[in-house]
Amino acid sequence: MTYVREEDREDCLQFALLDLLKYWKNFNPKYPNAFAYFTEIAKRGYAKGWNKIYPVKYKGTLSLDRTAGYDDEGGTSGMYNI
Repeated sequence: MTYVREEDREDCLQFALLDLLKYWKNFNPKYPNAFAYFTEIAKRGYAKGWNKIYPVKYKGTLSLDRTAGYDDEGGTSGMYNI
């Protein structure tokens, strides 16, 4: 995984470790694959940390950016990109 800054990597790691400590006791010993359970908890912890550091402002929406055709006097050609 690549991160913007080294501190981001460390923060995401701490989120993953915290989730592992919080949820380790919920593991069902009858389930044969403990590795998959703990890997999934760690993966979701990393994602939770990333989303906390860089939250998405409007989930499920598209951004409209103005394209060519805009002049500085206030006139536009009405073109937008999604």
